[in-house]
Amino acid sequence: MITRPVTLKLLPRRSASPEGPEPSLATPNTLYVVALALWLFPGMAMTAAGPAAIPVGPGGRLLRWSVSPWVGVSTVRLGKLDAFPKASINLWWEPTWLSLYSAPITDQQQYEIDWAIVEGLTVGYQVNPLVGLAVRVGYLRTEQGSFRTVAEGAVFRVVDSWTNQAELLMVMGGAVFKLAFTERTRVNVALFLGIGTADISIDHRQREEQTGSLLEAHADARGTAFIPEFSLNLERDLAPALAVGVGLGYRFGGVESFTYRHENRLNFLGATVESRGGDLVRDGSGDLLKADFGGLVFALTLTARL
Repeated sequence: MITRPVTLKLLPRRSASPEGPEPSLATPNTLYVVALALWLFPGMAMTAAGPAAIPVGPGGRLLRWSVSPWVGVSTVRLGKLDAFPKASINLWWEPTWLSLYSAPITDQQQYEIDWAIVEGLTVGYQVNPLVGLAVRVGYLRTEQGSFRTVAEGAVFRVVDSWTNQAELLMVMGGAVFKLAFTERTRVNVALFLGIGTADISIDHRQREEQTGSLLEAHADARGTAFIPEFSLNLERDLAPALAVGVGLGYRFGGVESFTYRHENRLNFLGATVESRGGDLVRDGSGDLLKADFGGLVFALTLTARL
């Protein structure tokens, strides 16, 4: 039995309109993107209705522009920023207190930074029913990390404490692909690329409890990072010009080095300046201080279409 290959062609739907056939969304590029999305999200194969239509406002005007404020939480993996006090404490306590004052460390407690609050604004433009372009500005602020060490001798008790916190300002641009579940519900698949400016704040306090003496130091440092971010946002219309959504994404990127913004006496709390503005931040082992801002992002959005 001889079989012949069969080639299927997608033809535009014929229209009775005198202006000719209606345009078809079944272009090769559109089909490739839809097929990729359906491969990534198999459940959509049964429910997706195709590209989301551009909403229509009063007078039949297409609402191509959108403004979306958003707020949420994010995981972070700051790495060496959490470890920074430990190396410095070893540098300070072991050679100094243990050898000169016989003051062994009796207690150490650390609280590492795991979470951050994120918020921002996304401005988008819908090029066609499937593809949109967007600019996003985001701000991330971590919880406060801490490291506390207690050393006790025969006649004194010293509490040495560090606190640290980080902020990240992000500016990104990207593309958004919109796929409809129903007439009012859609999923937005977005990829953003951008840069971030990170600021860290480190405080060091040392208190001798018998005498009540207190020594303090503070340092600010800044670094930059390349920030890619991928996200999925499930969106539902409340009205043609208003929608709410919930999103889940992942942010990549970290800062490879920080520079001090001002001179400081951060480690030894003495009169001698240890680092000046513009110096690279190093821990007690001499390694460059790094921070990884990558993590999951969970956010709520409110979108106004214009």
